[in-house]
Parts: sequence; C-alpha cells; structure tokens
Amino acid sequence: NVTASVYLYPVTRSGFFVTGGLGLSTYHANTFPASDGTGLGLTAGVGYDIRVGRDVSLTPVVNFVYGALGDFDVPLSSGGFATVRGWKQHVIDVGVGVTFH
Repeated sequence: NVTASVYLYPVTRSGFFVTGGLGLSTYHANTFPASDGTGLGLTAGVGYDIRVGRDVSLTPVVNFVYGALGDFDVPLSSGGFATVRGWKQHVIDVGVGVTFH
C-alpha cells in the first residue's frame, strides 16, 4: 500500500494516537507472465508515544491495512488464465518505531 495518513492525538500529553489513511493497494506475482492488480487502499491504526528522552519516543503501533484490488488474471500452470474476481486483502501490522519530536 501507498497511503497518505492523518494522525490524531486526542489528548496531546498522553502519547496515545489514532491514524487513518487513504491510498493505493497493489498486488504483483512474479510469474510468467506476471500477474498484477491495483485498487483502493485504506489504513487505520493506533499507537502510543513512550518518551525515552527529551526529543525521542519509542512508538508501538498496530495498523489494519485493507486493499480492494477488484478483478485480475492469474496464469495457470497448465496454460491459460483464471480471472480472480473481487480480490480483497487484509493485513494486521504490529511494530515499534522511533519518533523524533
């Protein structure tokens, strides 16, 4: 996904934040011939800035990523193609970042 996101800190001093974004979701299979799909991408998540210094925080996050790629063709090992219809992908992303203030 390539996404433009917005971060909201409901209570500035708490460190807790929510995020959401809109963008582009892609799929690529490195087959011969290649198989590709592109469509709408959405993200939503939560995180918490834990101060470890005056200008630095450790930031654990959990994000949900959704992609709606629609229809695309996938090559079959026996030759020819199968059309995948209404493809959607969902990913849960858990991570820890370093935030500089």
